[in-house]
Amino acid sequence: MCDFELNIMREIKATVAVLAIENSKLRQELDEAKMKCSSYEQQIRSMENVVTREKKESSGNNTSCQTGLSTPIPVNKQAKNSTTPSTLSHTSKLEGSEREAPPVPRPAESSYAAAAARKSAGATSGEVNRNSGNNDWIEVTSNRRNNPIKRGNNCITSLKAVERRKYLHVWRLDKGTTEENLKEYIMQILGNDSEIVIQKLKPKIERDYASFKVGVTLSNFDKLCDPEVWPLNVEFSEWIWFRYPTNAARLETK
Repeated sequence: MCDFELNIMREIKATVAVLAIENSKLRQELDEAKMKCSSYEQQIRSMENVVTREKKESSGNNTSCQTGLSTPIPVNKQAKNSTTPSTLSHTSKLEGSEREAPPVPRPAESSYAAAAARKSAGATSGEVNRNSGNNDWIEVTSNRRNNPIKRGNNCITSLKAVERRKYLHVWRLDKGTTEENLKEYIMQILGNDSEIVIQKLKPKIERDYASFKVGVTLSNFDKLCDPEVWPLNVEFSEWIWFRYPTNAARLETK
């Protein structure tokens, strides 16, 4: 083959590599968009369920109040027609006085929002009086105080601060990859003076690839999140702390 054909083959290979990288980027963006759409759908469903529940509660409470007011009081015909002395004396006492109107039942709360608008003094302390016999809603607030964290911004040479560290979860590397191999590769990208912490994870189920937890300073974290840094088919994401580990040797992935 002549040089011209070799150059064309090289250009084709380079173009194929670029298209493969762009394809992986598009797939990753598509997966992220699908996750966002699913989360939005779940939020919409939960909001619809809350609105439907409030409408049912309000309609049920209004119906119960109307039936309670319109239900007639049963009258015992035998007691009405009886003319015993006790009945006559009781009716004679009621003739000179006005008859009291029957008590009107108190309408229930139409919604949770209307009940939550009323604040109770005991609710702010988180205590609920269970012996009061009142079935109204009580708003319970948290007593937790916000304690904002502040950071210094002065350039002082006598004191040295330690930069915050952030972790990255990298997987689908070759099974024979070691911590030293990955550390050397990352140092070529970030520099030899970079602070890097690498830990190889031991999965519960045997996998055909290796997984690592990579810790770098906050200023270098965005550099490692660039897809151009990692080889093709290598996957990575920010490390999520589900719980505080009691033993570093027990850090495992599924």
